[in-house]
Amino acid sequence: AGIVARNALLIGIQDYGQGIAPVRSAPKDIDALHDALNHPSVGYFHSIQVVKDEEISSEPGTHPIDSAELAALIQAWCRSHEPDDLALLYISGQGFRGVSGELYVAASNTYLDPTGLVDSTAIPFYSLVQWLDQSLAREQVVVLDCCFSDHYGNPLGQDQPNEDGREVRMDWSSLIHSPNVTLKEGSHRVVLAPSATANYYSDQKSDRLSMYTRYWLEGLVTGAADGAAKQWTSIADIHRYVCQQMAIALPNITPVLADPS
Repeated sequence: AGIVARNALLIGIQDYGQGIAPVRSAPKDIDALHDALNHPSVGYFHSIQVVKDEEISSEPGTHPIDSAELAALIQAWCRSHEPDDLALLYISGQGFRGVSGELYVAASNTYLDPTGLVDSTAIPFYSLVQWLDQSLAREQVVVLDCCFSDHYGNPLGQDQPNEDGREVRMDWSSLIHSPNVTLKEGSHRVVLAPSATANYYSDQKSDRLSMYTRYWLEGLVTGAADGAAKQWTSIADIHRYVCQQMAIALPNITPVLADPS
C-alpha cells in the first residue's frame, strides 16, 4: 500500500541551561522546514507539529521545553501513527556524546553541572529509538541537525579518544533500532545528521539557517537534489546533494546517512 499520511514533528531548541551555548538558528531552521513541508508542491505533509522554545517562553531566560515535556511530546507523536504513514522527526539544537560514545539530545533545562559534566536531563538516543520502535509508521525519517559535544560540553570531532586515550566512535547505526529489537516487517528507518565537528558548530549554527538545514531545504524545495530529473526527490537524493554542497563549503565535514537498506 502507498503512504496514507505524512506526519512531521519539528523540534527547535534555541536556549539551554548554564554552560551550554544557545543555537540561534534552531527556530529559523524549524520555520523554514515547516513552510517547505506544508507546501503542496514540495512536502505535502498532512500533519506538522512544531515545538520551539522561543514561542513558548514568556520571559527572557526561561527554559520551557524541559526533558520530561520533550520526552512526552516525542513519545505521544510516535504513538499517533498508522502503519502506512511516513513519519519525519527533525531536531535542531544541541547534542552530546557520553564517555562510551552514547549520544544525547539536550532539552531546555539541560545544563553543565559544577564538575563541568552534562547533567542527567539530556535525553539519550536509545530512548528516542525505543519511542520510534513504538510507532506503527513503516516509513520513518530522523534528521538530527545537532552539534554533538563531548560529555564536558566541548565540541568534538567525528571520532575522538576518551580519557583513557581509546578512540570512541559514534555508532549512528544504533539509531536504526533498539538492541535486540528488529524493525517490523516492511518497515524502514533512516537517520541523517551533519558531521559532528567543532567547525560545524562554531561556523554554521548562527542566527541564520544552519548550513545543513539550508542545503537540505535547497535540495528539496528547488528540486536541485533530483539530479536524475525524475520529478521526485528521495532522502538519498537530498543526502547526496547536501554532501556535495558541504564538500565545497566545508571539505572537512561529511554528513551522515544511516540506512540499513
